Amino acid sequence: MRRKWPQYVYKTNKGYIIWREYLGKIDGKYKFARDVRLGKAPMSDREVWKAYVRVTEQATDTLGWLLGRYHESAQYKRLSDKTKEEYEGYRIKIENKPVKSYGTFGKTPYSLIRKTTIRLYLDSYTDKHGNWAPIAANRHVQYLKAAYNWAGQRFDTVRNNPCEKVTLNEQKPRTRYVDDEEYTVAITLAMDSGSPYLAAFMELAVLCRARRSEVSALTLSKITDEGIILSRLKGSQGEVTTWTKRLEGAVSYARSLHSSAPVPISGQYLIHDKHGQPIKKSAFNSAWRRLMDKVEAKGIPRFTYHDLKAKGVTDHKDHAGVSEAMLKIYNRKLKRVEATS
Repeated sequence: MRRKWPQYVYKTNKGYIIWREYLGKIDGKYKFARDVRLGKAPMSDREVWKAYVRVTEQATDTLGWLLGRYHESAQYKRLSDKTKEEYEGYRIKIENKPVKSYGTFGKTPYSLIRKTTIRLYLDSYTDKHGNWAPIAANRHVQYLKAAYNWAGQRFDTVRNNPCEKVTLNEQKPRTRYVDDEEYTVAITLAMDSGSPYLAAFMELAVLCRARRSEVSALTLSKITDEGIILSRLKGSQGEVTTWTKRLEGAVSYARSLHSSAPVPISGQYLIHDKHGQPIKKSAFNSAWRRLMDKVEAKGIPRFTYHDLKAKGVTDHKDHAGVSEAMLKIYNRKLKRVEATS
């Protein structure tokens, strides 16, 4: 008898049509993936096949397909390497987010994603620890908005951008100041960890008031007799941070890590992996989370790497490294004023 439906597609007692992917025999037991709902009876054979094709990633009407085309575009290729690395991470998290009807967000038809869908994503997105991650959700939606804008100008079937006019989660300015005692504990743990390059990143963040991406991009060509030439991002003014004993020590420590690594054609990076390449953001983030777990175990509240730039600005006698407007954000200590006489 001819099988009308794809293999491993079944109808449940409640009338749902589901696909239960067979994963093979593992440890002597037959294993199946989680049930993916294709729809609810009654469904024609054609409707079942269409739903099956969609969830097995062969469809051209899913969010995953739209994002794939965006990443193949000339517009995407013109983005900076830093932005592309971030977008790749966002894409993976978005496409793999579980949803009830289609298994994952990436397998959901893009035409069914509404403003209410995006609002729910903003309100409910959680990190791997199950904690609400409002800022990460904001960045994902901003990335989705760019992808939809690109696709909407090229495909007639993409008729709306569900991210338009959706209010992002509120981002409150951080006030966390990492004091010297906390910093000493954290950098000691970093040096003794499996990712000792974190200690070099930490020192340069404080001493040069620098972002992670600025430190990561530093090459030896920027290390001069006068000091370190730092090209600022996001509109801040570039500068030369002149030498101090502490800064000399930080650079010497950074150069001691993987000192025999090959030198890329683009130039030798100050902080690099064993292949001579800059530390990837994903690897840095994973290492930073592990470090913060250890810091927290010592009774110290977690802090972000970016908080160290704020520490550098706060501790600097001239608050160098930021504009007047940004100083309001980065100066984490209260202003001292005399009482009225």
